[in-house]
Amino acid sequence: RRRTSERPPSDPHSPASDRDPAAPPVVDPSASPGGVAHSVGGLSLDEDVAKVDEVLNATAVYVIVFWIGLVALSYAVCPRDRIVWLEGAERNACLVELSILATAVVMKHGPLLWEINLIDLSPPGGGPTGKGRSLVSVPRFSGILVGGLVVQGIAILTVVIMVCFPVPVMVDPVLGSRVHLIRWCEWTPLAGFMTLMTECIDAPIYDGSRLTHDWRAKFVLSANETVSTLCGFFFPFCPNLWIWSLVMAFSTVTYS
Repeated sequence: RRRTSERPPSDPHSPASDRDPAAPPVVDPSASPGGVAHSVGGLSLDEDVAKVDEVLNATAVYVIVFWIGLVALSYAVCPRDRIVWLEGAERNACLVELSILATAVVMKHGPLLWEINLIDLSPPGGGPTGKGRSLVSVPRFSGILVGGLVVQGIAILTVVIMVCFPVPVMVDPVLGSRVHLIRWCEWTPLAGFMTLMTECIDAPIYDGSRLTHDWRAKFVLSANETVSTLCGFFFPFCPNLWIWSLVMAFSTVTYS
């Protein structure tokens, strides 16, 4: 038998015939399950990721302002004799919570923030420095990271206020329990914000031309969570059982 080593002639009209034999093969990301992470079915996810970051970064600012406003409101509407220092078990519980929260944030986000700010960043003018480290770089934080830092930051600052300052404490007229208004100032904005962050994890929807999210539905759901939680702030100010029950019913409906 005669052994043949010649290859069949290539089609001169084929695009592959014009390629440099030494060039790396061209891989279609949409044809491979292990392709590029930011492409699905040939559609780029970069625009969708950028939109999610933009929404969460902007919302984080509103959450901080909302929390500050609620804290100021709680001190303004609470009677002066109900603004007290926490003592005993209440203060000890806050100290334990503060130590756990602070330790978790420092251990989890400390190394991450150090790496983001000091390693392999671009200078303010753009472009790689090639030096590996730069103290004047401009980091780019994802919306999820900013959201997580805002949530944990507000939680820590709330506990700091409860430990280091006198706080408004009311008594629920129906249940007879002590109500720490500063806690509802924390939970109200964070309930809606954390709901929005969770909703942003959903896969985008293809609307025929691009990948997008149903932002209206996400915002309505998050707003409902905020309104439902805000009702807890007003429970101590309900003068009787009927109004208290109406507020509870409204809170339940908006939550569901």
